[in-house]
Amino acid sequence: RLFWERWGAWLDQREVRAPGGGLRIVYVTEATGVGGGHRVVFQHLLALHEAGHDVELWSLEGRPDWFDLGPIEVRTFAGYDELERELEPLEAIKVATWWVTAEVVWRASVRHGIPVYFVQDIESSYYAADPETAARALDSYRQEFRVLTTSSWNAERLRELHIAATIVAPGVEEHRFFVRDDVERRADVVLALGRTDPLKDFALTRRAWDRLAGPPPELWLFGIEPQLADAPGIRHVQRPSDAEVNELLNTATVFVQTSRHEGFCLPILEAMAAGLPVVCTDADGNRDFCVDGVNCVMPAATAEAVAGAIARLLDDAALRERLAAAGRATAREHRWARRAAELDAFYRSLAPAPARADA
Repeated sequence: RLFWERWGAWLDQREVRAPGGGLRIVYVTEATGVGGGHRVVFQHLLALHEAGHDVELWSLEGRPDWFDLGPIEVRTFAGYDELERELEPLEAIKVATWWVTAEVVWRASVRHGIPVYFVQDIESSYYAADPETAARALDSYRQEFRVLTTSSWNAERLRELHIAATIVAPGVEEHRFFVRDDVERRADVVLALGRTDPLKDFALTRRAWDRLAGPPPELWLFGIEPQLADAPGIRHVQRPSDAEVNELLNTATVFVQTSRHEGFCLPILEAMAAGLPVVCTDADGNRDFCVDGVNCVMPAATAEAVAGAIARLLDDAALRERLAAAGRATAREHRWARRAAELDAFYRSLAPAPARADA
């Protein structure tokens, strides 16, 4: 009792407001390269800025050259030691975004600020062959953080570690991904993300495409690994802009995502927003919005089953139309404007505005 009387306010009621009245929030990333996780972090920064908060990105890499962060200040550091020294004295909400950043953010928040951990996935899943590193990743989920996550699956795994998390899912930016009436949709194109990351399991998509009978549809890939277009009939679009991705989503016949595991999987929602029917495997984090036979086809994770699902969609225009309509409805429910409001509410709950003297 004496400890909390003496130290409770110092620990629990820290002033993290900027002079303008919003919150001061610093997101910490290791890198800023092309990736879905970075995109979601950048969405957060822009939304929080629009909500009136003073936000910055601190990273070991410079400003991203593939995503326009507009007015967001980006500070670059030579290493984590330097970053931690600069971060420690700030009275701010300090946000870890990756298990390696969690220790840095925690140490920098013991005396100043409020530590938040934005958990986009249970990151031990990336280290199946390295149990020591997997254990270090799990150890980063400390109860001292306020935890924000992206899906029910993540929240359930964190709950098993006795960590309570608030879910704010990623959302579709409707001005980036939408149905284009001026683009003709083809009937013979399978579109997929080209990633060699084992969890994405593009190899399963490729095996399924190879099994398609008759003259195969074209396989279009996009991403940063052009070497995956290694056979006739495969096209790769390297580092496309969002506008170019949206055109691909409006042109293809079916979008295929055969991940073994996802913390969420935003590209599926983006495909739905563009009216593109989806074939996807059960990948944990997509269960919150993917319903087999309603807004997607979710086959078993075998080449035969995935090929059968693709062939079924290619052959059935009515099914494609029904899934596309349901997918667009799902995307509207997951529009980013709604998620941005939830994000703002989460951060404001960490540092409620003081009561007015005349209230």
